[in-house]
Amino acid sequence: MGQHDPARRANSALLAVIAGAPEVGRAVLAPLGAPAGTITSFIDVPFERDGRRVVVDGVVRVTTDDTTWTALVCVASGCDVLEPDRSATYRAIVRTYGFDALVMVSNDGSKAGEPAAHNEVHWTWTNLIAAAARCSDLLRDQSPEYAWLIDEVVHFLNDPASGVLEPAEQAQQEQPPLRAFVTKASRVFATVRRRAASLAVSTAGVTWMAAAFAFMLVENRNPERDISFGDGLWWSLSTITTVGYGDIYPLTPAGRIVAGITMFVGISTFAIVTARMADRLRQSAAGTNRNEPDSSSTGSTSSPSRTV
Repeated sequence: MGQHDPARRANSALLAVIAGAPEVGRAVLAPLGAPAGTITSFIDVPFERDGRRVVVDGVVRVTTDDTTWTALVCVASGCDVLEPDRSATYRAIVRTYGFDALVMVSNDGSKAGEPAAHNEVHWTWTNLIAAAARCSDLLRDQSPEYAWLIDEVVHFLNDPASGVLEPAEQAQQEQPPLRAFVTKASRVFATVRRRAASLAVSTAGVTWMAAAFAFMLVENRNPERDISFGDGLWWSLSTITTVGYGDIYPLTPAGRIVAGITMFVGISTFAIVTARMADRLRQSAAGTNRNEPDSSSTGSTSSPSRTV
């Protein structure tokens, strides 16, 4: 029951985002009444069925202090369908091993959203992508790292090369040029925001050196000044950190322009770094309140785990 490459890649992306982004995992498993706990996902898990080895597409496990909840995942992508024999095999494995639920994913629009039985739910890829996109929008300000992860998976699943959606659905998923530009710009902005602190510090370092050199050049045009590069470095450092000792200061108009730019970069850098530190502390406090573990589970077949 192995999958061809496009389906396996789509399944890997799905299981990774279910385990890696708690809100997506909660949205996918909510119709089945899964408990709140740590989600771990596994791909290509082998089982014994009627004396033969059966490899299922995936297993999702939710662990709490008191119990372990397990669901099988059965996936079909593109124009593939979930054959009755295949679905029956998955249901039999669920019963035989005492698992709690079965999650089925395909492009069959007649099976969507609500449990087909008390322990079975059918999702279409379109609905899953939409649900993940909504989670990303909700997380963009609170948890930009999770939002970035979800955006990357959504982008992959929407890509025609992934083979996830049927051609007709792929055409419906295609965005108008303006909306596509806004989407790409949002993804770029999210990446920049995620790396804002490191970018700010790098910019400050480059500005420190460039301002020192520029200050030396423009100020030495004044016959009364004799500014060395070392003096420029000291002036630039005291200016960019907004300390301003005053032992060296610009006399020329060009030097004052350089000083203004340097001060602006310094103020912006410290504001960005301070904001990112405060955001990290807020996220850490929120994660502690939800009892989210800091470490991820590891294993050759498992995806990262998070608490939902």
